[in-house]
Amino acid sequence: MAEIALLYFLARLPLFDSICISFSTIPTGGFTPTTESIGHYINAYPLAQYIIMSFMFLAGMSFILHYQFLRGNWKSIKGEEFRLYLIILAVAISLLIASQGLSSYREGIFQAISIMTTTGFVTADFGSWHSGARIVLLVLMFIGACGGSTGGAIKVIRILTLIKHTRVMMRKAISPKAVIPVKLNQKPFPEGIIRDIISFLFLYIVVAVVASVILGLLGLDLETSISGVAATLGNVGPGLGGVGPTESYASLPGAAKVILIMCMWLGRLELFTVIMIFSPRFWKG
Repeated sequence: MAEIALLYFLARLPLFDSICISFSTIPTGGFTPTTESIGHYINAYPLAQYIIMSFMFLAGMSFILHYQFLRGNWKSIKGEEFRLYLIILAVAISLLIASQGLSSYREGIFQAISIMTTTGFVTADFGSWHSGARIVLLVLMFIGACGGSTGGAIKVIRILTLIKHTRVMMRKAISPKAVIPVKLNQKPFPEGIIRDIISFLFLYIVVAVVASVILGLLGLDLETSISGVAATLGNVGPGLGGVGPTESYASLPGAAKVILIMCMWLGRLELFTVIMIFSPRFWKG
């Protein structure tokens, strides 16, 4: 309701558009009433872009943080996942602005937030940007938003856990007899959950590689194959190349669409849920 009110009363968007965009921002859906996405509004309603950016950022946060804020617990903002979320966004925005120039700072900020939160709103044709900027966006498609948010992809909490686990393993390589637990927010992280996260990351990469290879064999170019898989597996929406912000998935071969549909299904249900269905043990109870 807050976003609807701000878009309608402050940014002066039509009420229908305000409702549709708001309902697509918080769930990180990315659909708009126009074919130009948010780019349709930025000239006539410049303030709308900043309002949507703010709510995309909030949607990419863990909803546990939202709950803590509502309870007045502002110390929760010091959480390590949220800090890494801010760092990744800040680095990505800086790289995008550096590659595209200061004049495109709004597009850089908007697209970094939109892609990382897997919302998929578009205000510029980032498919024609510098190759370095496109790589940054591709990395954000794989990382995704915070755990406990509506975003897709791998999620920041898993990246953070992997970084911490790697750091501990490096320290143990120097001191093999040392007992060094992995800690998150100063609390020990269970080994079982760490193993689950490593398994998930491995499976995510395997699915992405296999799907990309299949798309390549179907005749898609490298950029379209990899970004198409990243965008669908992470539920981002627009990719690069043939599935970029000014293109669509409509022109892809039927077999390629089937592969990407499977990627969307796997990504939204986070792999294990779907793969278990095909296990005989699941059906035997």
